[in-house]
Amino acid sequence: MDYLKQLKIKDNYINFIVVFGTSMFFLLMLAIKAGYRYGAIIVALTAIIVVPLILFRKQSFKLTKVDRNILITLFMYGLGLILINLFHQNAFKEFKYGIRLLLAVPIFLLLYRYSIKPIWFFILIIVTTIIGSSVGYYNHTHYDWACRATVGTINTIHYASIIQLFSFISLIGVVLVKEIQNKLLQHIYYLLAVIAFCMGVYLSILSYSRGVWLALPIQLLLVAIFYVKYNKKALKTIMLLIPLVLASGYVVKNTADTMFDQQNSSCRQNMGITKRFDAVLSNLKDYKEGKTSTSVGLRLAMYKFAFDLAKESPLLGTPAQEIKDIQKTRPEVNHRALVHFHNYYLQNLTHYGLVGLLLLLGLYLFSLIAFWQRYRDEDISAKCLGISGILLVFSYAIYTLTDVVFDTNLGLTLYVILTGIFCGSAKPLSINN
Repeated sequence: MDYLKQLKIKDNYINFIVVFGTSMFFLLMLAIKAGYRYGAIIVALTAIIVVPLILFRKQSFKLTKVDRNILITLFMYGLGLILINLFHQNAFKEFKYGIRLLLAVPIFLLLYRYSIKPIWFFILIIVTTIIGSSVGYYNHTHYDWACRATVGTINTIHYASIIQLFSFISLIGVVLVKEIQNKLLQHIYYLLAVIAFCMGVYLSILSYSRGVWLALPIQLLLVAIFYVKYNKKALKTIMLLIPLVLASGYVVKNTADTMFDQQNSSCRQNMGITKRFDAVLSNLKDYKEGKTSTSVGLRLAMYKFAFDLAKESPLLGTPAQEIKDIQKTRPEVNHRALVHFHNYYLQNLTHYGLVGLLLLLGLYLFSLIAFWQRYRDEDISAKCLGISGILLVFSYAIYTLTDVVFDTNLGLTLYVILTGIFCGSAKPLSINN
């Protein structure tokens, strides 16, 4: 009995560290330069120390079958990329992604065992969204370099991807408002969730990231379906929010475009919702005429280059240095803006072949299956976390069509931590077998 009591106390300490580290990860993510690192380091170090001790003591993590598939895929993905890099004799820096994937395994296990309360997670997302949106808008209106809403040194597209995803997750958390006992706090929580959603989507629009906008209708559809099925009372609020966001977008188009036209910066003069859409049509026309020096033209040329490489080495891809050497001989893709393929599926295919691409798709698939099980559970907290997970997978799947957000430290860390939270914080008896 004494041993079990001591073990319980130790578990409480570890749980506090995990919740604290996770909280710091979210709260500092968009607040300060590279803020996500501090919380991520706490979680990673705790995982490296605690998970081996748990395995040494032969304690069980009580993983469900689908959760084990996620874990196995993470491990196989990381190990596979490392072995392919060894086969290609790539430079050591090319190994970092595979190493990070292997490190994701103990992090997932840690968050799975020492989960945080769903209501606290949604509060963290709401606060993070408001902080990130506030910083992004401040930078956009005060600094000439931030011609598109952004945060610190985070890539504009990555910022837009995160803030847009968090906006919809904030809205999902409204369903759990009844878990807060105090009526006043319930109303404050509801208000903050709506503010976070509106601010996040507004700033996503203001980022002018067209690739991120592709996910917007899918995200909106998933959340709307969830509310129609499980919270019809809140559906009226959702229906009011849609025209509100559309109206804010219209205001942004007019006020922001006018503001940009008054700036001396050529960057700001070329921004604006209408201009961004017009640029796509213009770029496509130029591409058909053989001009690839535009934003869309460079991407399309890079996609063609990726398929040409894949034809030559379909199974395990092409060595990194060889890709760079071949790229230098292709004038249409030999451009300083093309440091990657602007499509993570093609990035995987060219560097790691069909093996790497199938492992990425497998991770998405098994994550989706796990989240779907949570969504179908009778527990409302599990449903909320499940639909948030489904939202995560669909969002990343769309984001990676036009960018390599999954290949960044923040992009991968965020996916793993969210997956660990969604799976670990939703383990009701109906799926825990």
